[in-house]
Amino acid sequence: MLGARSTDLLGGWGGHHGRALRAGDSLGRGAPGRPLQRRCGVTLPVLGPDGMRVLRAMPGPEHDTHFAADAQALFWRSPWTVGAQSNRMGARLQGPVLRRTCSGELPSHAVLPGVVQVPGQGLPIALRVDAQTTGGYPRIAVVVDADLGHLAQCESGARLRFERVTLDQAREANRQAERERQALLRALTLWA
Repeated sequence: MLGARSTDLLGGWGGHHGRALRAGDSLGRGAPGRPLQRRCGVTLPVLGPDGMRVLRAMPGPEHDTHFAADAQALFWRSPWTVGAQSNRMGARLQGPVLRRTCSGELPSHAVLPGVVQVPGQGLPIALRVDAQTTGGYPRIAVVVDADLGHLAQCESGARLRFERVTLDQAREANRQAERERQALLRALTLWA
């Protein structure tokens, strides 16, 4: 679809015959391109000194009310690994269990890509582009819009951590991302 090689398993289109890969499948390979960063200044995902992706995020609506202080600190300082059960709806994260102060689920509330929910077992799910619109798990954090593309590119086994930012820092990151998108559009227009 539009030159992408990914598959939407729920929609049954794209990728390899609209289905998950099976043993024996053979995939074609496209011609390599030049990195966009060199051509038009697009920011690549931020990597920390430990080689992990760093996703900027703000505390979510239930950060202070549904998570103990030690769970909050654990969320922000811990490395997380994207689990094999992840998909376009959400990245299931593996790492330390986050202790919630309230048991049970919440009444359904709005969610969107970037929201990090914590189900009862205590392992976060970072919602991605095909996220559902409502949920009932406490929201410990929200990834800034500027880093949603970087979250989408975290494949199974990728290691990441969350960097806590302020509202002003999130706004500046989003403004910078918009400037980069505009530069990319201008560059693509010149190549067309």
